[in-house]
Amino acid sequence: NSIINLSFETIRETLGRNWSITGIVKKGDQNGRKIGFSTANVEIKKTIEPKFGVYFTKTTIMSENGNVFNSFPMPSITNFGIRPTLDGKKKLLETHILNFSKFSDDTEIYGKRIHIQILGYLRAEKKFNSLEQLKKQIYADVQKAISFHKNKE
Repeated sequence: NSIINLSFETIRETLGRNWSITGIVKKGDQNGRKIGFSTANVEIKKTIEPKFGVYFTKTTIMSENGNVFNSFPMPSITNFGIRPTLDGKKKLLETHILNFSKFSDDTEIYGKRIHIQILGYLRAEKKFNSLEQLKKQIYADVQKAISFHKNKE
Protein backbone atom coordinates (compact mmCIF):
# COMPACT_ATOMS: atom_id res chain seq x y z
CA ASN A 1 0.00 0.00 0.00
CA SER A 2 2.26 2.82 -1.14
CA ILE A 3 1.25 6.27 -2.26
CA ILE A 4 2.78 6.76 -5.68
CA ASN A 5 0.85 9.35 -7.65
CA LEU A 6 -0.01 12.02 -5.08
CA SER A 7 2.22 15.09 -4.81
CA PHE A 8 3.43 16.17 -1.40
CA GLU A 9 1.56 19.43 -1.91
CA THR A 10 -1.70 17.48 -2.40
CA ILE A 11 -1.01 15.37 0.67
CA ARG A 12 -0.22 18.50 2.73
CA GLU A 13 -3.42 20.23 1.54
CA THR A 14 -5.53 17.14 2.24
CA LEU A 15 -4.12 16.44 5.70
CA GLY A 16 -3.62 20.07 6.70
CA ARG A 17 -0.03 19.14 7.63
CA ASN A 18 2.98 17.29 6.25
CA TRP A 19 2.68 13.53 5.86
CA SER A 20 4.31 12.07 8.98
CA ILE A 21 5.36 8.69 10.28
CA THR A 22 6.17 7.87 13.90
CA GLY A 23 7.91 4.90 15.42
CA ILE A 24 10.39 3.64 17.96
CA VAL A 25 14.08 3.79 17.01
CA LYS A 26 15.46 0.26 16.81
CA LYS A 27 19.10 -0.75 16.97
CA GLY A 28 20.12 -2.02 13.55
CA ASP A 29 23.33 -3.37 12.08
CA GLN A 30 24.93 0.08 12.49
CA ASN A 31 26.08 0.07 8.86
CA GLY A 32 25.32 3.80 8.58
CA ARG A 33 27.55 4.55 11.54
CA LYS A 34 30.34 2.46 9.98
CA ILE A 35 30.35 4.60 6.83
CA GLY A 36 29.95 7.94 8.64
CA PHE A 37 26.18 8.49 8.40
CA SER A 38 24.43 7.31 11.57
CA THR A 39 20.73 6.61 11.14
CA ALA A 40 17.70 6.18 13.35
CA ASN A 41 15.99 2.99 12.15
CA VAL A 42 12.21 2.56 12.41
CA GLU A 43 10.23 -0.47 11.28
CA ILE A 44 6.99 0.62 9.64
CA LYS A 45 3.98 -1.46 10.56
CA LYS A 46 0.30 -1.02 9.69
CA THR A 47 0.61 2.31 7.90
CA ILE A 48 0.49 3.67 4.38
CA GLU A 49 4.03 3.43 3.08
CA PRO A 50 5.89 5.91 0.91
CA LYS A 51 7.43 4.47 -2.24
CA PHE A 52 10.98 3.19 -1.86
CA GLY A 53 13.43 6.05 -2.07
CA VAL A 54 15.21 8.93 -0.38
CA TYR A 55 13.27 11.84 1.12
CA PHE A 56 13.88 15.29 2.57
CA THR A 57 12.47 15.14 6.09
CA LYS A 58 12.28 16.81 9.50
CA THR A 59 12.59 14.62 12.58
CA THR A 60 11.38 15.34 16.10
CA ILE A 61 11.99 13.28 19.23
CA MET A 62 8.73 12.50 21.07
CA SER A 63 7.67 11.24 24.48
CA GLU A 64 7.26 7.47 24.74
CA ASN A 65 3.47 7.66 24.42
CA GLY A 66 3.67 10.17 21.55
CA ASN A 67 1.77 12.92 23.37
CA VAL A 68 4.63 15.42 23.65
CA PHE A 69 7.41 16.62 21.35
CA ASN A 70 10.70 16.61 23.26
CA SER A 71 12.77 18.42 20.64
CA PHE A 72 12.45 20.95 17.87
CA PRO A 73 12.01 19.55 14.35
CA MET A 74 15.52 18.73 13.11
CA PRO A 75 16.51 18.74 9.42
CA SER A 76 17.01 15.19 8.21
CA ILE A 77 17.16 12.90 5.21
CA THR A 78 15.35 9.56 5.16
CA ASN A 79 15.56 6.38 3.12
CA PHE A 80 12.62 4.01 2.96
CA GLY A 81 13.23 0.66 1.34
CA ILE A 82 14.97 -2.66 1.53
CA ARG A 83 18.60 -1.44 1.39
CA PRO A 84 19.49 -3.49 -1.73
CA THR A 85 23.23 -2.78 -1.47
CA LEU A 86 23.37 -4.20 2.07
CA ASP A 87 20.81 -6.99 2.34
CA GLY A 88 17.65 -6.26 0.40
CA LYS A 89 15.35 -8.20 2.71
CA LYS A 90 13.46 -6.15 5.29
CA LYS A 91 11.62 -2.86 4.73
CA LEU A 92 13.09 -0.15 6.93
CA LEU A 93 12.80 3.61 7.40
CA GLU A 94 16.28 5.03 8.10
CA THR A 95 16.67 8.67 9.07
CA HIS A 96 19.92 10.62 9.24
CA ILE A 97 19.50 13.79 11.30
CA LEU A 98 21.76 16.52 9.89
CA ASN A 99 24.06 17.96 12.59
CA PHE A 100 22.31 15.93 15.30
CA SER A 101 24.75 17.05 18.03
CA LYS A 102 23.79 20.68 17.32
CA PHE A 103 20.16 19.94 18.22
CA SER A 104 20.34 17.37 20.99
CA ASP A 105 22.49 16.53 24.01
CA ASP A 106 21.52 12.87 23.60
CA THR A 107 24.20 10.77 22.00
CA GLU A 108 21.84 7.84 21.39
CA ILE A 109 18.15 7.78 20.55
CA TYR A 110 17.61 4.02 20.56
CA GLY A 111 14.26 3.17 22.12
CA LYS A 112 12.89 6.70 21.70
CA ARG A 113 9.84 7.54 19.61
CA ILE A 114 10.50 9.85 16.69
CA HIS A 115 8.16 11.78 14.40
CA ILE A 116 9.32 12.07 10.79
CA GLN A 117 7.70 14.68 8.54
CA ILE A 118 8.13 13.88 4.85
CA LEU A 119 8.78 17.15 3.00
CA GLY A 120 9.87 16.04 -0.45
CA TYR A 121 11.19 13.23 -2.64
CA LEU A 122 14.86 13.18 -3.65
CA ARG A 123 15.43 9.96 -5.61
CA ALA A 124 14.55 6.28 -6.00
CA GLU A 125 16.30 3.63 -3.94
CA LYS A 126 18.89 1.73 -5.96
CA LYS A 127 21.53 -0.95 -5.60
CA PHE A 128 25.19 0.10 -5.71
CA ASN A 129 28.10 -2.14 -6.70
CA SER A 130 30.12 -1.31 -3.58
CA LEU A 131 29.87 0.30 -0.16
CA GLU A 132 32.20 3.02 -1.44
CA GLN A 133 29.73 3.93 -4.23
CA LEU A 134 26.89 3.92 -1.67
CA LYS A 135 28.90 6.19 0.63
CA LYS A 136 29.55 8.67 -2.22
CA GLN A 137 25.85 8.74 -3.10
CA ILE A 138 24.81 9.25 0.52
CA TYR A 139 27.30 12.13 0.79
CA ALA A 140 25.81 13.72 -2.35
CA ASP A 141 22.27 13.17 -1.00
CA VAL A 142 23.19 14.77 2.33
CA GLN A 143 24.60 17.82 0.51
CA LYS A 144 21.30 18.15 -1.39
CA ALA A 145 19.39 17.80 1.89
CA ILE A 146 21.48 20.55 3.50
CA SER A 147 20.65 22.85 0.56
CA PHE A 148 16.98 21.85 0.65
CA HIS A 149 16.67 22.66 4.37
CA LYS A 150 18.59 25.96 4.03
CA ASN A 151 16.14 27.06 1.33
CA LYS A 152 13.20 26.17 3.61
CA GLU A 153 14.44 28.36 6.51
